[in-house]
Amino acid sequence: MGMRGGRIGFAALALAGVLLPLWKRSGSVSAVDQLVDHGAQLNALTLHEYTAATVWSQFSQRDSALAYLDHAATPTGPVPQVVFQGFPAGISAPKTVATVNALWRAIGPTDSALNVVVLVQNEGVDQVSKFEWGRYRGALFAERGGRNWCVAIVGGYAYSKQSTVSVNESSLETATSPCALRAAFGQPGTAIAEWLTATRYLEARSNDWLTRPRDFRDQFGPFERMRNTSVTDFPYNAFFQIASGIGALDLAELLRPPYDYGADGVRCLGGRASSCATTVLHPAAAEWVDRLVPPDMTMPAYLRTGDSATFATVRTPSPTFIAGLIGQYGRDRFRQFWTSDQPFEIAFQRAFDESLGEGVERWAKSQWLATHDAEFRSAEILTGATLRLSWIPLLAIYSALAVLIAVSVARRRQA
Repeated sequence: MGMRGGRIGFAALALAGVLLPLWKRSGSVSAVDQLVDHGAQLNALTLHEYTAATVWSQFSQRDSALAYLDHAATPTGPVPQVVFQGFPAGISAPKTVATVNALWRAIGPTDSALNVVVLVQNEGVDQVSKFEWGRYRGALFAERGGRNWCVAIVGGYAYSKQSTVSVNESSLETATSPCALRAAFGQPGTAIAEWLTATRYLEARSNDWLTRPRDFRDQFGPFERMRNTSVTDFPYNAFFQIASGIGALDLAELLRPPYDYGADGVRCLGGRASSCATTVLHPAAAEWVDRLVPPDMTMPAYLRTGDSATFATVRTPSPTFIAGLIGQYGRDRFRQFWTSDQPFEIAFQRAFDESLGEGVERWAKSQWLATHDAEFRSAEILTGATLRLSWIPLLAIYSALAVLIAVSVARRRQA
C-alpha cells in the first residue's frame, strides 16, 4: 500500500510540474487551449472524411464486383481466377497468383457449389486513392445465375513501365480468408451464419490455419488491440528506434495498465469463462459495423471508428480466432461446429467437448503467454503498473526532462 501511495504521489508531482507552467490566472482561453480544441476538431473531421471514403469505396467496389459477376463465366478449375480491373492489357501479378494457388492447394477438395474469384482493382484511378487506408479490402458474397460466389476484393498498384501488379499481402489475406473458409467447409449452419453476418467475419480474417503449423500461437495476443512492444514494431521511424533503444517505450508499457483489452478481456484472462464467451458473442464492433458495412460484405481490412471505446467496451478476439479453432481442434471437429444448425454455444460444446467460455479462455491464455507482456512483465495479467524498482531512476530522469521541456515551451509562448 505504501509503495502504491508513493507511486501515486510521484505521478501527481510529475503531472503538476508539467501543467503548472501552462496555467494562467486570467479566465480567458489561452492559445494552448485554442490549439488543442482546433486539433480535436481537425482530428474529428479527418476521421469523418476517412470513414466516408471507406464507405464510398466499399459500395463502389461492390457495384464493380457485381457488374463483373453479371458477365463472368463459370470457373472451370479448382483454383480461383485472379482478375484485374482498371489496368492496361497484358498486366499480371505472379506473386499474388502463386499465393492464391498455394492457399487452395492447402485447402484440398473444395465446395463445388461455391465459385471464388480474386478481383484486383487499380488503386491509382479512383477518387479514393488519395486516402492511404481508405480503400475497401474484403470479401463479397453474392448469388448470380443460380450459383454462389465469393469475391475477394483487393487493391493493387502497377508502377510505371512495369507489367506486374503489386498487392499488399495482409490485404490479400483479409480478403481471401472468408472465401477460403467457405470453400473448405461449405455453407455454415444457421446460427454460425448469423454470427458471421452480424460481425461481418470480424473474427475470421486469417489464413493461419492453412499457412501455419498446428501449434502456432499468435504473437499479437488474444485481443485485436494487443500488440507486441519489441523494437521491430517500429522499423520505419527513427524516433521510435531511439526511444526504444533508451528504454522509453518499455517504460511506457510498464506504466500502462492493460485497460485496452476491455473489462471482459481482462476478466477472461483472469479466468472468468463467461466474459470470454461475451467477447465472441457480443463484441461492441457488431453494433457499428451493421451501420457501415453491407451484410453481404465482410469487415474491411482498415476501418477506424474513433476513440470512443472505454474500459467497458467489449473488444472482439483477434481476427485469427477462427483460424485458431481450426488449428487447435482440427478440421473434422471444426467442420462439425461450422455446419451445425444448433445454437452457437451448443454447437461449440458438441463439436469441441467444452463450453464456449472454457474454450475461449484456454485459447486466450495460450495467446497471452506468447506475448511480450507475459514474457517480460508477468505471466498473470495485472490491472496496475508493473514498474520494477530498477526503473525508478530512469523514470525520474524522464520526468525531469518532461518538466524542463514544458517549462521551456511555456516561457517561449508567454514571452
